[in-house]
Order: sequence, then C-alpha cells, then structure tokens
Amino acid sequence: MPLQISLPPARMTMSDTSAQLTDVRQDPDRRLWRWSIAALLILWSVAAVLPAVAADAPQQNAPEKKSQGFLQDRLNHLKSYPHLDMAYRRLNQGRLEEATKEFQQYLDLRPDDAKARYDYMNLLFRKEKYAEALTQIEGLPDADSNYALQQLKASIYTKQRRTEDAFTAYRKALGLAGNDTEKLTVLQSLAFMSQENDSLDQASQYIAQARAIAPRNTLLLQKQAIIAGMMGNKAEAARLARELTSIDPSPQNRAILANSLFATGQFAQAAEEYAQLTDNNSQMLFNAGLSFAGAHEYARAAQYLEKYIQDIAPQQSSEGLLALGNVYTSMGEGAQAARAYSQYLGMATKPHQKAAALLALGNAYAAAGDAQKAYETYDAAQSLSEEFAPAEKSQLYMALGLTALATASPSLAVKPLQTALPLQENPQNIKLALQSLAQAHTSLGNLQEAAAAWRAAAASPGATAQEVARCDENLGYILTALGDHADARKVFSRAVAAGNPRWELMLALAQADFATGNLNDALEHFEEAEQLRSSPGARLALGHTYERLGKLGLAIINFQSVAGHIHTLPAAQQYEYYKGMGYLYSAESRYDAAAEAYSKALSLHRDEATAINLGRALRLSNQLNAARQTLESVNAPLLDTDMRLLQLSELAAIANAQLRHDDEDALLQEALTLKDTGDLNFRLASVKRKKNELPDAIRLYRKSVEHDDSGSTWATLGFALSENEQFDAAAEAFESAIQKNDGLTPLWEELGYAYMHDSQNSRAAEAFKRAIDNALALADATAEDSEAAAEKTYRLRKEVTKLQTHLTTTAYLSYVPGATGSSSWSGGDSSRTVRSGGGLEIAWIPPFIGLRDDRILQVIGRVSANLDQNNSFSFDEKSWQGAVGLRYKPFQSQNLSVGVERLFHIGRNAEDNWLFRAMYSWADGLDLKPGKPYWNYSFVYGEYDYFADYNARSNVYGEARQGITFNLSDKWLVSPHLVGDFRLVEPDRDQDSLAEFGAGVSLRYLLPAFAYEAPRSSVEFLLQYKYGTLFHALSNDKNNNISSVFLTTIITF
Repeated sequence: MPLQISLPPARMTMSDTSAQLTDVRQDPDRRLWRWSIAALLILWSVAAVLPAVAADAPQQNAPEKKSQGFLQDRLNHLKSYPHLDMAYRRLNQGRLEEATKEFQQYLDLRPDDAKARYDYMNLLFRKEKYAEALTQIEGLPDADSNYALQQLKASIYTKQRRTEDAFTAYRKALGLAGNDTEKLTVLQSLAFMSQENDSLDQASQYIAQARAIAPRNTLLLQKQAIIAGMMGNKAEAARLARELTSIDPSPQNRAILANSLFATGQFAQAAEEYAQLTDNNSQMLFNAGLSFAGAHEYARAAQYLEKYIQDIAPQQSSEGLLALGNVYTSMGEGAQAARAYSQYLGMATKPHQKAAALLALGNAYAAAGDAQKAYETYDAAQSLSEEFAPAEKSQLYMALGLTALATASPSLAVKPLQTALPLQENPQNIKLALQSLAQAHTSLGNLQEAAAAWRAAAASPGATAQEVARCDENLGYILTALGDHADARKVFSRAVAAGNPRWELMLALAQADFATGNLNDALEHFEEAEQLRSSPGARLALGHTYERLGKLGLAIINFQSVAGHIHTLPAAQQYEYYKGMGYLYSAESRYDAAAEAYSKALSLHRDEATAINLGRALRLSNQLNAARQTLESVNAPLLDTDMRLLQLSELAAIANAQLRHDDEDALLQEALTLKDTGDLNFRLASVKRKKNELPDAIRLYRKSVEHDDSGSTWATLGFALSENEQFDAAAEAFESAIQKNDGLTPLWEELGYAYMHDSQNSRAAEAFKRAIDNALALADATAEDSEAAAEKTYRLRKEVTKLQTHLTTTAYLSYVPGATGSSSWSGGDSSRTVRSGGGLEIAWIPPFIGLRDDRILQVIGRVSANLDQNNSFSFDEKSWQGAVGLRYKPFQSQNLSVGVERLFHIGRNAEDNWLFRAMYSWADGLDLKPGKPYWNYSFVYGEYDYFADYNARSNVYGEARQGITFNLSDKWLVSPHLVGDFRLVEPDRDQDSLAEFGAGVSLRYLLPAFAYEAPRSSVEFLLQYKYGTLFHALSNDKNNNISSVFLTTIITF
C-alpha cells in the first residue's frame, strides 16, 4: 500500500476584544502548530458589566425617629456634629480609617441620621468590609423595600461571591425599579451575572428583556450578539451583527459583522467586508487574507497577506509570514511556503518559536512532496521537542515517522510512530499511526508486530468500512506470511464482504481457502479472480483446486489453457506448471505424458523430489530400466525422510516387476529402518511370501495389521496363514477381515475352506452358506456372468453337501442277457463294475472323526447277490453275500480310498472272508454343470482287492469312459460314451479275468437338493454294449470272445 503523506498546515487564530474589535491578533508563537484555514475567529472578549457604584452610597432620606425632647436633641446634635464634620473631612482626604471611626462615634450619638448611615455604608463598601455594610443595611427599616438598597445588597453579595443571594437581591431590585432606566440597569446586571455563571440561556433572556425596553441600544445589541456567539448560535450572532450595522454602520460595527461572518464560515462575505476596511488599517489586510484563504481564494489571500507584510515590515510580521506560508502550502507552492516559513524561522529567537517554525517548515516540504527535506527538518525539530505541547509533539513524531517511511527508511519510522501513537487524540490520526506502524513493521519483517498493528488499526474508532477492509487485507497478507491461513481466510473474507473486491484481494482469499482445505470456496473465489482479471496464475490455481477436488479432467483443461502463455511466466511458475501437469497426468494414469512433463520441469529446475516423481512415472509407463536409472541418480542425502521412503519404495516396485525379489527384500528392509509403516511391512511380507518364507511373511503381516487394522490387511494375513497350513489362525484372520469390512464378501468362501481344513465342519458349512448368499446377491446386483456365477454357487453347494452328508445309500441292479456267466465272488465297485446282479450299500460318516479336511472315514454295510442264470430278474438266493467294514480316504486331493471288510455269507454259496481293498477314481464331467448345455465326460476307475482268508486271491479291476454329457434343464444328464474295462483275478479259478471294449449311454435324473446343497440323490440308467475276451487261468481251449449288452440301474440317496 503506497504511503500517503498528508500533513496539516500550522494553525493560527483570530482574536477579538470588545475594547478594540478591529485588532484580532494574538501571540502566534504558541499557536503556530495549530494553524488551519478553517480556524475560527474569536468573536468578542466580554467586558465586565458591573453596576456602577458611586463613590458615595445612594442618598436616601430615612424616616426620622421621634424626638426624645428638644433640649436633649439639641445637646446630642452639638456633641455629634464635630464627629460628622470630621468624618466627611477625612473621607475627602482619603483617610478612610479615621473617617470610619468618626462615622461610628457620630452614629452612636445620632443613630437615626439616615443620610449619615448611607454614607457610612458606602465607606464600608469602599473598604470591602461587606459584612459590616450588610449589617448597616439590615438595620435600616426600608432595607427590603428600597430599590437602591437592594442594588447595593446585590453588589455586596456579588463581591462576596454569594451568587444566589445576589440573584435574589437583583430580582427584588428589578421588582422595585420605578422606571425603564432602573430596569435596564438591573437587567444588564442580571445578564452579566448569568453570563459569568455560564447560564447563557438566562443571560440571553435578560438581554432580550432589556432590548425590548431599548431596541436600538447598540451596546445591548453588541452584548446580545456576543452571547449568541458564546452559545454557539453563530448564525444568530451574524444576524444581530447585520442588525447592528444597519443601526450604526461604523467601521467598528462592520468589523464585528466581518468577524461574525468569519465565525459562521461565510469566508467570502467576511473577506469582502474586511477588504473594505483595509484603508490605513493593516490588521484588516491580515484579516482579509485569512478570510480569502478560508474561502479557498488562495491567490487573493496571498495578495493581501503579502501587502500586510510589506506594510508592517517583514521583521515585524511573524504572524503574517506564518499565514502566508500556510496559504502557499494550500496552493501547492511548496517553495514559496518554505520561503515564508524559513523567514519566520529566521525571526524566531526563543526555543519554542524555533521549534514551531521547524514544524511548519517540515509541513511545507511534506506538502511539496520533498519527503527527504521534510524528514531532515522534522529530525532537527526533535532536539527542541521539550518546547512542544503534547499536541505539537504528536504532530512532530507522526510526521517524522511518515516521512521516514516515504524515504524508504522503515527502521527510522518505528520509534517516532510508537512515540506519536499514545499522544494522538484524533481517531483519524490514531488510525494513520497504526497503519503506518504496521507498514514499517511489515517492511522490516516484524510480522507479529505488524499483525498486531493492523488489528489495532482496523479496530480504531472512526474507521470506515473501506478502511477496515484495507486493514483486514493487509492483516491477511501478514497472517499468510506467518502461516496462519485460517485467520487469514477470516480477515480476507471480511475485506471482500466490505464490497468492491479487487483482483489481488480475491486471489489472496482463494489461496487462503485452498491452504485451509476449503476447496469449493477456493474454486469459487479463483473463478471470481479470473473474471476480475484473466491471468495464467489464476488459471493454474484453478487447475490445482480441481486437482485437489478430484476433478482431474477440469484440472488438466485449466493447466492446458496456460500452455500458450507458459513462456511468459517466470521460470519458477513454469516449473510449477510442468510439475503440476506431471501429477495430473499420473493421476489419470497417462504415465508417458506425466514422464514428459516431469522431465520438462527438471530441465527448468533440478529438484530431487521431482526426479523421484519422474522415476515413478517411468516405472508406471513400463520403462523400468529408465525408471531405475532415474531413481538411482537421485542424491539421497538431500532427501527428507518421506521422499527417501518414496525413492526406496519405487525401486522396490521396479525390483518386483523385474522379479528381483532379493533386491526388493533389501530395499524394503532399508525403508523400514527409516519409518516403520504398515504399508512397508505389508509389502515386505508379500515379498517373503513370494519367496516362500512364510513365517517371516506372517510376522510382517501381523506388524502391518498393527499399523493398518483394515479388513484387506487381515485378509492377506489369513491367506498367508492358510498357505502355511495354520488354518485355525487363518480363520480368525478372515473373521476379523469380515468384521472390519462388510464389503469383503468373497472372504466367506475363504473362511469356509479355512474352517474345513481345520476340521470345523459346522462352521465351514455356515461360512459356505454365507458365501452362497453373497454370490447370488452379487450376481443379481452386478449382472455378473450367470454361467460363472452358477458354477461358483454349485461348487460351494457341493462343499456344503459334503460337509452335511453323514449317511449315503446306494442300490443297484445290473442285468446282462446271454451266457456271459456270473461272478462267483463279491467285490469290486458295486455300482459300476458288476456284471449281472444287484445290491445295497450303506455308508456312515461318524461325527468329528469321519470328515477331517477332505479325509473321509466311513463305516459301511453291504448286501449283494447275483441274478439267476436263467436270464430272469430274480436273485439267486444262494448267492446273497453280506459285508461290514471301514473305508478311509487318506489323501485330501486324491480320491484314493483303502478299506477292510468282513465278508459273511447269507446264501450258502457266499463266503466268509476278510477283504482288503484299495480304490482310486478320477472323473471329469460326472457332476452337474448348471446352465451349461453339454460338457466333456471322462471317468477312470481302478481297484485292487485281496481276499485274505478263504480261497485267497487277488483281484484287479479297471474301467475307463470317455464321452459327452448333455444337460437337460439341470435335471437330466445324458452321457453317451465309449467304455473299456478289464478284470484280472489271480488265481483265476473261475475264469473271471476279462478285457472288453464298447459303447454306452448314461441317463441320470437328479433328485431335488436340500437348501444350500447340490443334488446328492439320483437315479441312473446305464446301457452299454461291450465286446471282449476272457482270460482263463486253467485252460486255453474255450471260446474267449465275449459280447453282451449291460443294463444297470443305480439309485443313490
């Protein structure tokens, strides 16, 4: 804010006296500093209006007392007369004490002599023995009824300062007045006393009453005008002065009129009156000069004042030189003003005159705009500061501070302004001092002091709304420099609310909004600043604001709008532009463009942080070698902790992408020595996991959870624990993850598997059910691929079915027409390897121990029999075989089961034996694939049986099928296929070894499933044709070729 110096000229006054109304001069030396063109002339000095008290008291004839006798009366007269004669003689000689004694002796002899008593009272009044005079008055019989006695009593009371008693006596005298003359005398006395006691309204009333008696009495008219002026009724005073000149247009009365016009601010008319009185009257020249100055007719004012100085000689016209200097100052004639003030300074002989002259001369230089000379003059006046009154000191130190600022010397301004501030009484000067002090502190970098001064200036009395706004604006700049953006925002907002916001102010408010995170307000105010004045800087700021608001497209648009003007900006702003563009391109994943922008920024200014951002952009644009080279070129000792961490993090990411996991491990460990964060622990844990260092990975994941107690971190810990087969802990981690984040619904599936692997089957089933619900809900909400959703849901249903199935029953019947022979042994896969026969098998899975992590223990019971050999569907009663035993699936991922069974006969052709079995199967496409119309159908089965007791033997069986399954409404499965099987018995006593090949079709109907389960019950019809050969253990002369149709029905539930 530019410094504005505006110093008032030295002040002068015009005085008035009732004795000499044309001479209005006063001693100018002590009023030099108070000069103002608008100074008022003092109208009149009040002349004392006292009732005239004659040398002798009023002569009144008192009533005579009754004579005590003629002889005695004559005797007393003879004795007393010498005293009376001597009293008058001594009174005339001025020997008042002797006269007093003679009067006392006389009155002792002749107390009834009223004349002598009156004369004695006059003598006491002259001797100021007012109490004795009052005693004499009170002794007179007509003391309360005599006009003259009341006048005398009032005069005595006045002398005794008994104001109320004097008013009472005068009012009584007014009531006793016998004519207008006596009334005028009393009314003038009452008016004088009222004026002396500051009861101007009452004085005015008494004068009005007096003028009603003598309306053209010029003395009364003068007095009335004086009192009107004293009451502040200058217009009335001027009117009365006009009336006075209409009665008596004497020069004296016209001077009174001129003075009245001057007092009412009618300077032009006053000047004309004075101008007509200047003949042979130098004082009127001076008064005319002052009046023309008041009327702003400075040229004529200078003309009269120059003539006044010539008339009375410059060496005697100090007040004229002072007034002339003021006039030239007002005219802007600094050199002429300085000449007049310098002449006045040369005439000054006393210290206080020199001090005042220096102050006026400094004012002239300041008004002329010569701040350096003004400062030097004020500085010289400091040595005479003791000669200044407080108000003069106030002006001196204020002017010294202001001119120091104007000469770019703020260090010289602080002390004078601090000295001037407590001396100021005018609110405008207080405000100016505070603002100037604030500016000085600001220039010196004393920001705290500057802020306090701007606050005080804004709160100073009389400050206008615009002035307060300007103070708030400057305070806002100081607070911004102090980093107090919140308070800066408040004062900038107040300044804007005051109206007529300027571009700089609106931009400052927007920047404060941005710094305090009020981004929507910042956006609004940056846009308003741009409307006030379009500038690349404002558009860049808009870009940064949109960037922070996440509106990256708009941010880029604003940044790009500056591209054509970027060369016009300083290098620092160009650097910020390219760096900002790099960030925005990175945020939009435009990493090639980001890398280019960062590179341009680095070409303008080498900054290690920008180099790291360039390396990151290069990495993300898959320029891994260039990224690594850029990041490794950064001077690490110059980085702060955060940027060093980012550098190591980016290098680790590059190592990860290049599968340099050992390097990645080392980089992340170094980063952890700088700052132990959840992210770094997480990333290092992931590296350890990739390197199969699972214990370390788990430890680091747990540390990551301590920093980041989020669902995703818990979930990753759960995966690592699962991989390390810590399924119980994994389940707890998945539970925590789900509690932290309901959105992690896929974890219900992982939780189910963790519980299942930990053999917590009921919990696993519940988790799978939640997974099924979530999968169905997600499919509905996101229109996910229905086929994929169905597959996933069916897979989860199969897991629930497995976990909830404790008892299975399988019944089968296989019919082979023709003479293929029937097996005389019982074994094999009763549902898929029998030839002609049937049976029923029940398998029970015990709780707790039956199903543990996909390892299954079953207790089985089975009955089976062969069909009759006559091709009927009846069973051969003699072939019924029973079996009980245990079957165990020891491997989680392989469908291999081993078992032991006790065979017992039911029919007589059956056997009692111990059977040891091993069975393996692999299938693809046996199960339903919901929603798919068809799929591959493959099946491989192998079995080894050993009969250990009766008729010991070994039996090996294998079968393979390959075909296609067609799905009809997810209920019927039709599987045409090719089939091949073999059976090898050793020893083959019954010629049961065979090998055959053929084709067939399976038709399976799936019964409805329980809730959350896949269908566990079905009815299957299997029709196959096979052609093959028999292997004979005892002879080779039989027909080995076999050909037959097989029809098998299998019911599972």
